[in-house]
Amino acid sequence: MKIVQANSGVLTNFDVLKFLESRGASEDSARVFSDVTPSENKVYGYLFGTPARGQTTENINEFKEKCKKYDLAEAEVLNIINTRPSSIVGIYPVCYSYFLLLICFCCGLLILLMTVMLVSL
Repeated sequence: MKIVQANSGVLTNFDVLKFLESRGASEDSARVFSDVTPSENKVYGYLFGTPARGQTTENINEFKEKCKKYDLAEAEVLNIINTRPSSIVGIYPVCYSYFLLLICFCCGLLILLMTVMLVSL
């Protein structure tokens, strides 16, 4: 594998999951017919059990756009996308540096999470 451009951006768990699917990764290592390594299958199996499995590119892009008004760091938005917390309490560990700011906006952010990311309660 060749590195084309180092540090060109961050990836969500959804991005990694889709990339591994495109390479032929599967939870069932016995039915893999491609050049997927066992470690790639393990990563795929882990990510398949996370919220990344139910996300779409459109939902993620919409969520990122709507988060801009909260002035969150890119890493915090990425963590929210990857963990997809289902309550305000779940947002605090991800955005602890902005906790006071989020007190004012957390209800709106929680509603945004529930509608855009399709959180199952």
